[in-house]
Amino acid sequence: MRKSFVLLVALLSFCCHSWAQYDDDYEPIDAETLRQAMAGDVEAMHSVASDYEHVRMDSAIYWYERASQEGYMFSQSRLGEIYEKYEPRNYEKAAHWYQKAAEQGYNWAQYRIGHFYRVGIGVARDEKLAEEWLGKAARQGACWGYPQCEYAIYYAKGDEKKKFLQEAAEQRLLEGRVALAQLLESEGNNEEALRLYQDGSLIFNNVFPDTDKEEYDRLKQVCLDALDRLDK
Repeated sequence: MRKSFVLLVALLSFCCHSWAQYDDDYEPIDAETLRQAMAGDVEAMHSVASDYEHVRMDSAIYWYERASQEGYMFSQSRLGEIYEKYEPRNYEKAAHWYQKAAEQGYNWAQYRIGHFYRVGIGVARDEKLAEEWLGKAARQGACWGYPQCEYAIYYAKGDEKKKFLQEAAEQRLLEGRVALAQLLESEGNNEEALRLYQDGSLIFNNVFPDTDKEEYDRLKQVCLDALDRLDK
């Protein structure tokens, strides 16, 4: 008991010191939450990890991994994001944790592992698994239209394709607006296509997480070219 108390005090002391070093506006990690995390509460572990992200990423990863090993899908997915986006990146670990969270039904993780399989990031490229995971994520909804759009562009057909592109377009996702506009234009619905192209030419931020500047510029040019072609 005394040993646990000493460890708790030491951790809190370190935590307060870290906060003082990095940002005076942050409060120290809540002692009760830390105690619950140390006792094995996975939600508390996730909360502590989230707080640590602001000041010490290695400590955040430690607590996310603790919760992830206990099967907490939100920590698993967040670990995937950290290993995917933060230096030093580790796409194999990102894929591992996204897969774990995806298997529990978390739609953001399903979207990311689906994308990984489609492109071949951290895993061998596998179109069948990409279609499976992106389809599952798309049918759950949310995720800012990303899975709906990626699944619609690469795999969906017919009415399902249009449905998911409409969902993505409603989220003002540039790729969704352009793809839906192109589909409507191919069907002869130039008036609605023009509206989407006009809106797409004004979108500045809402794009796929993986969209680089070159692809972004290409999509904007598609919209501008369509305006010249249709707005007569």
